[in-house]
Amino acid sequence: MNGSNMKKIFSAIAVLAALLVADCCQKPADIKPSVAKNGINSFVASFPDDDREENAFYGEIDYENHTIVVVVPYTYPANSEFHNTKAKLTRMRVEAGLDDNVIIDPPLLYMDLTEPNYFNLTDQLGKTVQYTVTGEIRKSADCSFTDFTIPELGLVSIIDVENNKIAVLTQDAVGSALAKYALAFGATVSPDPATTALNYDQNVKLTVTAQDGTTQKIYSVVKEVPTKRQIAMREGSGAVLWQKKLPDLGITTKNMTNSIAALSDYLVVNTRGEDLLVLNRKTGEKVKTIVPPMKGGTDNFCITSDDADNILLCNLTPNSGNVLKVYRAHGVDGTFEPYITYDGGGIAMGRRISVYGNLDSRAVITAPIYGETTNRFLRWSVVDGVLNPTPEIVSVADPGITTWGTNSDVMMRGFTANSDYLVSCYAEPRCHLWIDGTNNKFRSVSDYPGNPNWVPNAVDYVTFNNNPYAVFNSINSFTWGSDDIIYLYDASANNLADIIWKCDHGTYGSMAVSGTPNANYGGDVALRVSDDGFFMYLYFMFCDGYVVCVQFDCIQK
Repeated sequence: MNGSNMKKIFSAIAVLAALLVADCCQKPADIKPSVAKNGINSFVASFPDDDREENAFYGEIDYENHTIVVVVPYTYPANSEFHNTKAKLTRMRVEAGLDDNVIIDPPLLYMDLTEPNYFNLTDQLGKTVQYTVTGEIRKSADCSFTDFTIPELGLVSIIDVENNKIAVLTQDAVGSALAKYALAFGATVSPDPATTALNYDQNVKLTVTAQDGTTQKIYSVVKEVPTKRQIAMREGSGAVLWQKKLPDLGITTKNMTNSIAALSDYLVVNTRGEDLLVLNRKTGEKVKTIVPPMKGGTDNFCITSDDADNILLCNLTPNSGNVLKVYRAHGVDGTFEPYITYDGGGIAMGRRISVYGNLDSRAVITAPIYGETTNRFLRWSVVDGVLNPTPEIVSVADPGITTWGTNSDVMMRGFTANSDYLVSCYAEPRCHLWIDGTNNKFRSVSDYPGNPNWVPNAVDYVTFNNNPYAVFNSINSFTWGSDDIIYLYDASANNLADIIWKCDHGTYGSMAVSGTPNANYGGDVALRVSDDGFFMYLYFMFCDGYVVCVQFDCIQK
């Protein structure tokens, strides 16, 4: 390199060094936003060691007076007989949502919300204010109807909570009649339409008072036939119509209640070794009991139903012999008659039996085989109301699934041998499964957060307002944890990617009722579409816990 080029390089270096020194000597800019925000935008408290989703109680923030009131519901869990007291508020975990560059001192962790708590908040401008935090137990201000029927006339209704209207689905003369209804928990109604016959050919007014005793709504009851949505259910329409503890219904035998059958007007609950329990499907009230055709711990083992009020009841093999016996009855007043007799030669069957379709016309019956190294199930076909007594034996061929042991349920999605089917089972990949019927391999694996401690073993499937839906369970069988969740999927995209509803976990299982584990993993799910096509009902049951009814609708609003 010649001397001229060297001089140019040293000169450039010297200029750059001078610039860096000058820049370092300048005072940094004091960067602050021109306008400060509120600083704190949310405040939430929760009970320690409680993983229910509803365990999050938000604070009402008064930015002018710098106070926060955390509102804790009087009834918790929701719709239960348990009520919060001040003693429960003495140690609550708290956290705040803050804007950027906002500081709270002292840091938040736990507070006794029965007395004032203080913290200093320093905002983005460096301004410090003191906030006061207290807790308040409030009764519910919900004063809505959740169900309204006129049973003596067979009339159901659509409840428009936003517009305070109950539309009874008829244009015919009704006259004076008694009604049945369900309200938001703790609410009351006046006049009481269950005890006072009201003339529904006129515009009836009903005043509902919430649990808090002050909040009120006046509902108008009118005759009307609403418009259906073009397809699928109305978003947000899921509402728990009723929930009943099994012990309150007279079921006190532990670990033996394992299946339900959903009919047009009734729900039938099966407890092994006991009479079948019949509930009013609209209210959950006990109607009667039915003596099963076979009765014993492994005899009346599982119950299910088709789309036309036909009930199937089966035994467990080989515990009650090598022959799978399936009895059939039409409705809760029908007589059980032998329907399927299948000698499996000692294979384990009968823990689950499912029906897709109508046994009076076209249907498919499925029953998993248990305790094998491979996963297989039996499939009987019904054509024109005639059963083929010889079942196919289908093997799930996907290498990604391990053996399902003694916990599995299979539900068809069609009537042919190549129809897809749904599987709920206690096996890796610990997901709810959609199986391709052409190759018996996974078509879709759900986002259900499977876990070796949770047991999925029930599935159902229906088409409601031209849209398919699938429901699966997930059972907690331990003294710790609180899974016990029901998952409802929109299956219109031919997969299990869209969970559209699930129940609060830990609310309906055996631990919530008695504090004892569901040792036999008992539970079931069922979907049923109302005869008028406006409603879909999801029924679910956890052994030694609750049986629950959830209503969805397809009303165009």
